[in-house]
Amino acid sequence: MTIIRLACALALALILSPAMAQTTGSSVQAPAGYAPMQAPCVKQVDGTCVPVSATAPLPVTASSGGSGATSDQVQGAGAAGAAAVGNPVGVGGIYSTTPPTLTDSLRGNLQLGSRGALQVQLMTADSVTAFAGVGTANDTGSNTLNALRVYSAGSLYNAGAAQWVRAPGDTTGAYSVSKGAPSLATGQISVGTSSTLVAAARSGRGKITVTLHGANDCYFGNAGVTTTTGFRIKGVDGASYPIETSAAIYGACSATTTVSFIEQY
Repeated sequence: MTIIRLACALALALILSPAMAQTTGSSVQAPAGYAPMQAPCVKQVDGTCVPVSATAPLPVTASSGGSGATSDQVQGAGAAGAAAVGNPVGVGGIYSTTPPTLTDSLRGNLQLGSRGALQVQLMTADSVTAFAGVGTANDTGSNTLNALRVYSAGSLYNAGAAQWVRAPGDTTGAYSVSKGAPSLATGQISVGTSSTLVAAARSGRGKITVTLHGANDCYFGNAGVTTTTGFRIKGVDGASYPIETSAAIYGACSATTTVSFIEQY
């Protein structure tokens, strides 16, 4: 009788074990409505395992930290100072009614204008001083040397060189525009065969025109000019020549001749 009882208990245990395997532990049974044996599944609180889906996703644990290649944070594809690789990470900024005042080593946001334009401050390379703005339109030159100044200059097209070049101007680079001078001066000088001053130098003079009175050839140039070194005006009564200079004009003629001049300044 005892042997019969033991046999019955063993048979009952064998019958119950498949059901227990389906509700406890982490085993997966197939078929009977469970996922195929090769499919990934998610263990439930009751010990069953169901197929991965939108309602039963794989568990994920978020973490952050580290730097460089070991970082869990979003970073750009290249290190600072290295060649750019991959696609860039977009950046943003912030609009501040009152811009912040940062001190040494503090981080800050990119500052934007009210229309989204990036606010920048100009300074020369490796400088610690920003360009100063010019306060008024009638600047008297009292601004410091680090003020941002913009100059304009006329340009002429050089067809031979196929390029634009700066228009002729004075030594400051200012664009020179020819116009009528506000003042005139005239005179008549008797010029002999040696260097004779016709007109003294005049600052601001734009042009001087010399005219011969008589049929003698005359020669013009700097102090010390002679009939063999000067610029010749043929001896025809009334012959004239304009010279654009502020320097002194000297003359020497083949015979004593009256020379008149008119200058604009």
